[in-house]
Amino acid sequence: MSFTTTFADELARLAKAYEKNCPAVALFYISDTGTRGLRVEATAIMKEFVDNVEFGRDPEGYLFYDSPGDFKPAPGTSGTFWYRVLQNSDKPKPAVRVDFYGSDPSSNPGVTPFAQFLSKDTDTVDGGKLQSGGSGIWRDLDMGISSARLYKRTHDQTTTVTLTPIKKQITFQALSTYTSALDYPGVFHFIKLADLAAGSQAIANYDSDRILFYNLNDKKTLIGAFFRKYPS
Repeated sequence: MSFTTTFADELARLAKAYEKNCPAVALFYISDTGTRGLRVEATAIMKEFVDNVEFGRDPEGYLFYDSPGDFKPAPGTSGTFWYRVLQNSDKPKPAVRVDFYGSDPSSNPGVTPFAQFLSKDTDTVDGGKLQSGGSGIWRDLDMGISSARLYKRTHDQTTTVTLTPIKKQITFQALSTYTSALDYPGVFHFIKLADLAAGSQAIANYDSDRILFYNLNDKKTLIGAFFRKYPS
């Protein structure tokens, strides 16, 4: 799906169409098996949208809305919200817009979005694989966030994630195939500070731009995630 206006024109249009806006970040999730998901985080209003993925920060942009109350489910409903993902043809990289609906636009063609997310920060987004839409939930953002730094010396597998603001440090051994030095700033998301208690253990799952930490006894439960911050 697409929209025809430029990023600048769309930004101006949305600013006029809605009473409020705030910075927001999104994650367009595509797994190796083709499973797709979406997460949008708006820290300023302590809200997040979740469809299939609990953690993630990637494209930075703006969330446009009229009232924080619009993100609450209507009484007597399941709490489900729907969304559509659209791109334009800006070069060298397209802008991406996500429209959020209180009812399914496929079965209710006349419904209009109550909020929209817009981003031009799409360097790491594969536009050819973006989902056209889906459904999920808006909920209160109930997690902690800390600035963080990832560090590893060359040919030394000991890797640390230092969380200076909350006085925590996570240490793990990288696989022997990871021989290069690492020294990256980033952000760390966590659900409960108690999960980061001294001496506690977790399972680390890492990639080039993120490290996920899972509960040692329940390998499906995420307890924290580090995301590398790329230069603007």
